[in-house]
Amino acid sequence: MNVGSEVYCNGMCGALNTFVSGENVTTYMCTPRAVCRQLELYDEWKRLPLDREVRALCCDNFNYCNVRDP
Repeated sequence: MNVGSEVYCNGMCGALNTFVSGENVTTYMCTPRAVCRQLELYDEWKRLPLDREVRALCCDNFNYCNVRDP
């Protein structure tokens, strides 16, 4: 199931990916630049430091840059 809409983003395009009840789930959002900078998330999927099951991405180099396969 895919649900979403285009929104204005005053930060960086972001995404989170993990498994919920055995299903691969990816969420897309506008992420504050401070969060992206603190977690060193720049244009590539990375595992979050304290949670190896969650991967995250921040980018701002083209429209919809966060809508990609993890």
